Amino acid sequence: MARMSVKQLVLETIQRLPEDADLPTIQEEVALLAALEEAEADVRAGRLIPHAEVVASFRQWTTV
Repeated sequence: MARMSVKQLVLETIQRLPEDADLPTIQEEVALLAALEEAEADVRAGRLIPHAEVVASFRQWTTV
């Protein structure tokens, strides 16, 4: 299946919002789409942190 263009994804997302959606709500939705796109690009590029490393870091941060 062909991937939807970013423009089409944004348009469809906006169309699903209520007719009375204000600009901040629309901006939040578009910002979320941008963040998800960036995260997917990171995954495709292999820019990930292994789960075990995240857990170890979290334990260090929360140890007093």
